[in-house]
Amino acid sequence: MIEPFGIYISFGSVNCSVRYGVKESDITKITPTIAVDIFKILFSTLYLLIDILILSLFGVGYLLYVGIDISSILKKYHIENNRCFIQLKDSIYLDIDTISIPVETNSSEETKIPSPYQILEYIDIFKLLFGEITIHNLKIGDIALNLHYSKDRLIAENRDYYLDTTILNSDRTLLVRIDRAETKKFHLSTNGSILFRADTNSTIFALNPSIYPNSYKEISGKLVGEIANFQNVDIFFKSQKIRTLSGLFEILQLGQGAWTWGVDRAKYDHIQLSAITHFPISQPHRALENLEAIGHISNISYIFQPKLFPVKSDRIDFHLKNSNLYLYSQLLRYGNSKVIPEVEITDIFSKLHLYLHAKGDLQPDEVLQKTILYYSGLKKIPLQLPDHIPTDYYYDMKLYDDFRIRFFADVHLPKEPTKLRKDIQIWNGEITYLFPQNYLTTNRTKFQYRNITTGDITGWVDLPNKKIDIGLNISKLEKQDMNISMKSPRLLTRVAGEFNRSINIQLSPLNIQYQNIDINLSDTNISYQIPRSKIAIDLGIDKFQFSEINISNERVPIYIQLGEEKNISIPKLATYIDIGKKVYITLKDLALFLKYLPISKKYPISQTFGGDIRVEIEDNNISYSGSINIAQKILKLSDKAISSFHINGSVVDGNIESEVNNHIFFSKDGKIEIYIDEVDFNLSGIDDFVVEENKTEEEKNGSINIDPEIDVYIKDGTIYLDDNHSFPFEYIFVNGRGKDIYINITPHRGEIVAKVTGKKYIAKATNISGSLIQKISNFYGISGGDFNLYIKGEGENLEGLLQLRRLKIKNIGLVNNILAFINTIPALMTFSRPGFNHNGLRIMAGYVDFAKVGDIVKIEKFDIRGENINLFGDGVVDLGKMKLDINLNISAMKYYDRVIANIPIANYLILGDDGSISTMLKIEGNISNPNISTNIPNELISAPSEFGRRIYNLPNRLLQFFKSLNIIDEEDRESVREFF
Repeated sequence: MIEPFGIYISFGSVNCSVRYGVKESDITKITPTIAVDIFKILFSTLYLLIDILILSLFGVGYLLYVGIDISSILKKYHIENNRCFIQLKDSIYLDIDTISIPVETNSSEETKIPSPYQILEYIDIFKLLFGEITIHNLKIGDIALNLHYSKDRLIAENRDYYLDTTILNSDRTLLVRIDRAETKKFHLSTNGSILFRADTNSTIFALNPSIYPNSYKEISGKLVGEIANFQNVDIFFKSQKIRTLSGLFEILQLGQGAWTWGVDRAKYDHIQLSAITHFPISQPHRALENLEAIGHISNISYIFQPKLFPVKSDRIDFHLKNSNLYLYSQLLRYGNSKVIPEVEITDIFSKLHLYLHAKGDLQPDEVLQKTILYYSGLKKIPLQLPDHIPTDYYYDMKLYDDFRIRFFADVHLPKEPTKLRKDIQIWNGEITYLFPQNYLTTNRTKFQYRNITTGDITGWVDLPNKKIDIGLNISKLEKQDMNISMKSPRLLTRVAGEFNRSINIQLSPLNIQYQNIDINLSDTNISYQIPRSKIAIDLGIDKFQFSEINISNERVPIYIQLGEEKNISIPKLATYIDIGKKVYITLKDLALFLKYLPISKKYPISQTFGGDIRVEIEDNNISYSGSINIAQKILKLSDKAISSFHINGSVVDGNIESEVNNHIFFSKDGKIEIYIDEVDFNLSGIDDFVVEENKTEEEKNGSINIDPEIDVYIKDGTIYLDDNHSFPFEYIFVNGRGKDIYINITPHRGEIVAKVTGKKYIAKATNISGSLIQKISNFYGISGGDFNLYIKGEGENLEGLLQLRRLKIKNIGLVNNILAFINTIPALMTFSRPGFNHNGLRIMAGYVDFAKVGDIVKIEKFDIRGENINLFGDGVVDLGKMKLDINLNISAMKYYDRVIANIPIANYLILGDDGSISTMLKIEGNISNPNISTNIPNELISAPSEFGRRIYNLPNRLLQFFKSLNIIDEEDRESVREFF
C-alpha cells in the first residue's frame, strides 16, 4: 500500500508535480539526484521517439522536399512545458498539456548522440517505466501534434498528418511498424515498416506509398531504402501502373515549371517506372541530382498545338540518369508519316535542352500539309510536295528565359540520291530550321531533275516576313530528245524577293546549243509581280542567228530582224515542244493582230489590245491565265465600263474551258459555246473596231470567209448603244452554223429574233414594251404601248414595218406644235378632244412602213388610229441633217355620231363614206422643232380624205411585205415563213 505523497520537481526548464493522495498546493519542492537521472532517461527516450515519429510521419518525401534536417533535431533541445501530471499505478502514466521543442539549426553547440545500444536501453527503460503517455500539444519547430503512446502503440496526429505505429524492440533491433500514415497536405498515404539495427547503426525502411489513393490521380508503388549511420540515404522505388502525373506535379509544386511543359497535351494508357537515388541526409536536395530511373509509356499520343494533330506511338521507353532523360521509340506516327526517333533531354531539373535524331518516311498528306501551313504562316504551300520524303533529321531545342521556345533543326540528307518524287532527287546537303522564327536555310544541297539538270541549292527563306534569297548552281542542263545542251561550265541563278509581292530571278551568262546552233545569252533578269500575276523578262541576246530550221523533216526558212521593231517572221512553223512534262510560256505586253478584226491601223497596238498571258502545258493538257487590255471599253460590269479582262482556262483532250472576269465563260467540245453572265455590251466601243478607215481590204471587198460553228449564251445584261442609250435583256442566244448566224434576244418583255448571212440580215421584234423603246431611244415621251418591228436589209440599207398599239405620246415638240397650230384655227377646234390635247396623243393602233438608204429614211406610209382622231401620211427624214418633210392628214372620228347619224343626208354630205372630218398638214424643218402649215384658207373643211378611205388591214400589209422580200429560192422562202 503506497502512502500519500507529493513532490514538485524542477529539471532545467521543465517543472512537473508528482502527487499521490495530497493536494498540489501541499507539495514541497525538491531536486533529488535520482529524479534527475530518471528524467534524463525519460526525455532522452522521448527525444528518440520524436525522431522516429518525424521519420515515420513525413518519410523520405518530407526530407527531400520540405527540407527538414533530421540531424538538427538530434542537437540539444530546450523543452518548455506548461504542466505535467504523473499518475503512479503499475507504471507511470503521463498526461502533459504542452511540450514545445524549438529546432535550433544554428546552434554551435555539439549534440551528443547516444550509441545505438544506449538508445535501445533507453527504450527498454521507457517501456518498463511508462504505461501510457498523452501529450495534447507537442510542438516541434512549426509543427504541432497530438501524441498518444500506450502498450507499444504510438499514435500522432494533427489536421494535416496522421500516424499509427506499433513499436517493437529487442536488445539489438527496433521495429516501427507503420499501420497507417497520411499527409492530407500532399494527399499521400503509406504503410510499411522501419527497422533500426544497433549492430550496423542503420535504419532500413520498406513502405508502400500512394499519392491520391483511390482516385484517377493515384500513383503507387514500393519504396525501400536505408539510412546508414544517420548520414547517407539510399532509396529504391518501383511504381505500379501510373495513369496520370498531375498528382505528382502538385506535390512537387511544379505547376509552372519545366516538368509540366506541355504535359497536359499528352494522353497515354499508363506509365511504369523504377527509380533509385542516394544522398547525404543533411543534403536532401541532392536526391534529384542522383536520381536514376527507367520505365516506359504505353499507347501515347501528344499534340504540339491544339489546332494540329497528335503524334502517336505504341510504346516509348525512357531512361533518366545524371539529370538527363533519354527517350526511345520503335516507331512514331504522324498522320501517314512514320519516323524512328532518339531523344535526349539534358538538365531536366533546371534548363531543358532537347536533342532529337529521327529517321523515317514523311508523307505530305493533309496532316503534314496543315502542319506546314500552321507553322509557316502561309495560306497555301507554294510548291508541289513529293509523295514520300525520306528523313534523317537532327533537332536541337532549348527552353529557357521563361520557357520561350527556340528550335534549331538540321536536316542531313544522305550521301546517296534520295527520290523525293518521280522526277526529282536530292542528297548530300544540310537544311537548318529555326523556330519560332520560322527561318529556313540550306547549304549546298544537291539536286537533280530527271536527266535534264543537276546542281546544288544554297540560300534562306524567311517565312514570317515572306522573303526568299536562294541561289542555284546548275552544272548540267541537257534535253537530248530536243538536242538542247548547256555549253557553259555552270549557270548561276538567284531567286530573291518577297514571295507575296514580287520575285526577281537573275541568270548568269549562258551558252546553249540547240540543234547545232549556238545561242549566247547575257545576264538575264526576270521580275514576277505576284498580286498582278505579271512577269517581265529582260533577256540579253548576244548571238542568235540561223537561216533555216528542220521541222518535221521539212526545211522552213526563218527570217530574223533584230532592229528597232524587233520582229521575228516565221512563215511556216509546225512543231511539238515537250520540255519534261510541263512547259511554261509567258508573253509580256502581248500585241495581238487579228486578221479579221483590223484594229492595228487606227489605234496603236499597245493601247488597243495588249496584256500578259501565261500558258502551262503538261501531259498534252494546256492551262492558261493572264490579263488583256483593250482601249475601247466594249463591255460593262456593274454599270462600269471595263477594258481589262482576266482570263483563266484550260484545254484538256481537245476540249476547251475558259472564263473571263468570272462573268464570261467559253467552252469548245466539238463546237464553240460562250456563256456570258451579267455582262453589258457597249456598242459604241465595239463600233470603234469596225469603222471604215480601220477595215482591211478583205472586209471592204466583202471577201472574208469565216464559217464558225459557235453557240453564245448571255444572261442578265445590258447592251449600251452609246453613253446615253441602253438595252437591258434577260437572255441572248447566238447560234452560228457555217455562214448563217441565228440570234435570239429575250428582253424583260417580248422577243427579238434575227438571222444574219454575211452582210444580209432579217429580223423581227414582237411584243416589245414602251419602256424598252424609251431606253433604246432615250425618248421618254412614250407611255405604255406594245411594238412589233419587222426588218430586212444588207449592210446599212434596210426596209421594215413598225406596228404599235395602246400607247400615249406626250411632251414632244412635234405633238406640241401640232396642238398649238390646231388651237390657232377655230375651224379645227372640233379636233381638240380628250384623245388629242395638251396631255398627249392617245394611240389605239397603227403602223409605219419605212425604208432606209444611208442616212435617208423614207416613210412610205403611216396610219395611226387614236381614240377620236386618226393620222395618215408619208414623208422623208434625213438623219444626217436631222431634217424632216412629212405630209400629215388629221381626220376626226365620229365624235357626233349620236346627232348626225339621225340625219342620213347630212351624215353622208358632212362625214363622207368613212364618217370623218379631215384636214391636211405640212410638217417640215428641224426634227426637234418643225414648222407646221395647212390648206385651210382655201378649204375650211375638206372632203373626206383619201387616207380616210383606206382600211387599216395589217394581214394584207404583212403579205405585201413578205412579197417585197423577192426571195427566189423556195427553201429560203420556207425558212422565212418558219422564221416569222
